[in-house]
Amino acid sequence: MPFALGIVVAATMAGKAMARVQPRIIAGIGSLLAAFSMVMFSRLSVDDSPAAAVLAATGGPTVGEDVSYWGQVFPYLITMAVGMGMVLAGLTPASLHRVAPEDTGVGSGLFNAAQQLGGSVGLAVLSTVSLHFAGQRTEQVIEPITTALPGDPVGVQRALLEATFTEGVTHAFLVGSFLLLIASLIVWTNTRMEPHETGTDETHLG
Repeated sequence: MPFALGIVVAATMAGKAMARVQPRIIAGIGSLLAAFSMVMFSRLSVDDSPAAAVLAATGGPTVGEDVSYWGQVFPYLITMAVGMGMVLAGLTPASLHRVAPEDTGVGSGLFNAAQQLGGSVGLAVLSTVSLHFAGQRTEQVIEPITTALPGDPVGVQRALLEATFTEGVTHAFLVGSFLLLIASLIVWTNTRMEPHETGTDETHLG
């Protein structure tokens, strides 16, 4: 909910700012803000040692239970939402720059299709990265976990999830931040549009 609301508020405010600010500045800053948020998510530190994972699987505190949502997650959830809202607001009018009026429907459709495709491909890439590093972590912790939980396959699976999840998503966040930096570079170097060309009053920013 905070993420969705943050995007809506940021996109609305950024849309109004485009009457004075170039879209590439808005989208460029937004992509950098989103990349920063990803890096900060990757820096969350938890005890995912085999001992802690076994304890969690046998009724103890879950790995990461001591992480403060409001202090360590929520701030960067908001900066991520604001950044993505700025990116969407900045790139939507830029996608129709110099498109003939009779072709705006097609241009808008292509932009939305690219947005959906990019989200799907991005999710697939980050999921693959997460599973790869989680698999590597599994090879490191499976022996001490199975030794600590003999004859308990369900407990072993729970402990493995506790011990490997953080490793996977940490690397996924880092790869995501790298991809956002590449996107930011593309925005800064290839978006050429002045505020008076955005047609802010007529362009749909949703």
